[in-house]
Amino acid sequence: MKAESHSICSRTIDLNLLHIYEAKKRISPLVRHTPLVKSNPLSSLFNRDVFLKLEFLQDPGAFKVRGATNKILSLSPTDRKRGVVTFSTGNHGLCTCWVAKKTDTPAVVCVSKRVAKLSPKRIEFMRALGAEVVVSGDTQDEAGEMAKELVASRGLTLIHPFDDPFVIAGQGTIGLELLEDEPSISSVLVPLSGGGLISGIALAMKSASPRSPSIKVIGVSIENAPVMYESIKAGHPIEMKEVDSIAESLLGGIGLDNKYTFEMVRDLVDGIVLVSEEEIENALSFTLENHHWLLEGAGVAGIAALLSNKAGGTGKTAIILSGQFLTIFVTFFGTSYAARKAQHIRMSLLYDISSEKGRKIIILVTSIGTALLMFYLTYLSYKYVARVAVLNRVSPILQFPLYIVWSAVPIGCFLTGIQYTLTFIKNLTVKETWLSSESKFEYEDVPKSNKESESTKTEENQPVRERQGLERGDA
Repeated sequence: MKAESHSICSRTIDLNLLHIYEAKKRISPLVRHTPLVKSNPLSSLFNRDVFLKLEFLQDPGAFKVRGATNKILSLSPTDRKRGVVTFSTGNHGLCTCWVAKKTDTPAVVCVSKRVAKLSPKRIEFMRALGAEVVVSGDTQDEAGEMAKELVASRGLTLIHPFDDPFVIAGQGTIGLELLEDEPSISSVLVPLSGGGLISGIALAMKSASPRSPSIKVIGVSIENAPVMYESIKAGHPIEMKEVDSIAESLLGGIGLDNKYTFEMVRDLVDGIVLVSEEEIENALSFTLENHHWLLEGAGVAGIAALLSNKAGGTGKTAIILSGQFLTIFVTFFGTSYAARKAQHIRMSLLYDISSEKGRKIIILVTSIGTALLMFYLTYLSYKYVARVAVLNRVSPILQFPLYIVWSAVPIGCFLTGIQYTLTFIKNLTVKETWLSSESKFEYEDVPKSNKESESTKTEENQPVRERQGLERGDA
């Protein structure tokens, strides 16, 4: 979806490049200038320079600390002493709590019931930082209504997660850093939900120099609930039902009374692409395997767009890796990925070892090792559930149902552990498993002929982009 204009704004909005430079100076004591690193795997795959902006290296783990810091530090001492309130799907609330603690500002965070259920670790961290957490409503918009009620009843200052000029200017400092570190960037891929991040980056990059308006700024949203995308199509802000997603931070509405980000995205952003849950999972796998970072789903949205050939563009590309906070969905993904990776390593070793006894030793060691790992993950998962129950003051009567609801990960780990334990016992007790020297031993997942083995090797050695299921044509 293409924007029709590159003007800074279509109506009078008191926000320009000077405000972003002021924000850069204001937030510098608390906010890092994060690294911009070249991704050799992505650059090789797409035959162009691809850079990653590591916003997950901020102290609270996400870019949201920029906007929250700029807003809170802009308040008068009286307003700061009175306190602030915000609403959030997670990262903004956590970053607001972090800044509030650093500045001795009382903070209240309103979250929906869905966020409280899916991100209990965030709630735990918010409370540990001294914030008051209020759970209200089923969606971010309903949590926002509660925050506005607290503004009226308690005189708190609202720290809006995206639709605020100070928040937008704070996020826009990322655009300044991109131009400082790599002035010849041609395009930027930015996670898009409420639009505060992409509005600030687009404003900074398209007004910083005579050349910068030619820089393409592309938003990346999820297919499940692309509220900004559908709002731009409709010509006005709309509401959409929130659904569960591995990219949870991209959920939430933009507000029917949106004052800033709707028009800024419409006028400044060059396009919006949508990615699926499967494409987010592929991007998580790619990032973990090639860069050894386990990020949150929203954090790899730009990589998902690039790997799925939806981003387009040529020349140097920057991707904003926005955060690293893990939800229950990403935790489950990481566990299943670990099991798949262990199986892959096991089979690779089996193919490469010519000694039959060596192969059996590999089966025994990897089976019991994986089993022990899965049992340990089971223990950690249930320990985590118990802490959630205690910290959220769940009564003993309700703790058992809570365990059942949150047992997907530990049960999966436990069953995987049982599977590998049985594999270990099977190979330990079978006395004669080797056939003639002309055939391979008959174990599950192992080829029975040299011809099949060579076929498997060929498949294993295919280029990365083929294994990822990418169809890049002649790119």
